[in-house]
Amino acid sequence: MRNVNLNIIFPYCSKTIGEASLDIAHVLMVVAKHCKRLKEWEYISYLKKEENLINLEKFDNETELAHSLAEKFIKANGKDVRKYNKDVKVVTEASSDCGGYRYWYVYKENKDVEYEITCSIGHQFSGNGMNIAVPETDENVFEWGMKVMNDLIDYFKPKYAGIYPWYFRKQLKDHQELSFHPGWILYFPNDFDLPDMSEYEKVEDYKGIGKIYTLKDEKFVSDSRDQMLKWVETYKKFEVKYAQPASKEEETDGR
Repeated sequence: MRNVNLNIIFPYCSKTIGEASLDIAHVLMVVAKHCKRLKEWEYISYLKKEENLINLEKFDNETELAHSLAEKFIKANGKDVRKYNKDVKVVTEASSDCGGYRYWYVYKENKDVEYEITCSIGHQFSGNGMNIAVPETDENVFEWGMKVMNDLIDYFKPKYAGIYPWYFRKQLKDHQELSFHPGWILYFPNDFDLPDMSEYEKVEDYKGIGKIYTLKDEKFVSDSRDQMLKWVETYKKFEVKYAQPASKEEETDGR
């Protein structure tokens, strides 16, 4: 399936299952807020299907939803959690010191159209991030997707974020060395100090904490591919200078 992807990279941090589930509850509620159709999700695990179904309309607030998400996560992953946290009696207080947690949700509009949210959260050294995959057939994705991205930037204060069409990903398969990739819409914190990209994009301040970079061709259709390829070449030129280097922990972490 051809998807548009909203990708967000989180800072490294250790979290409890309760904290991680509260973050996921916020994500689900934000998506449903800006795209009102997306209110019934399935948590992907080996549990019975009826145990995994989540109807957001049944929850009054994010805290209540987070408790439900944590219960489902613990039921599906409790043995592994206890394995790495042998002295923890209350599983929801388990720390993710030995690795983060993975949450995976799917909304099926019909047998051929589905939305997907995957999130890896709570890693101290690497791998924190989430992706919202939206079918290309959703013509309103750039209206509600931008609102979702802005809300999640405010909430997570991410390392960076972006919205990418499927053919960007296809073209970028030959440029895996890039640690961050050009997309239709991108967010970078101010400390990235990127060079002038005004030839390819418009740049807007985002609440004083970062900048939103938008490809100048705002039609968001396949005829922007040529401009995207020029953008890839520009990113390759400043990648070595401006990419954030791996931390000492990342360089030595074997997990």
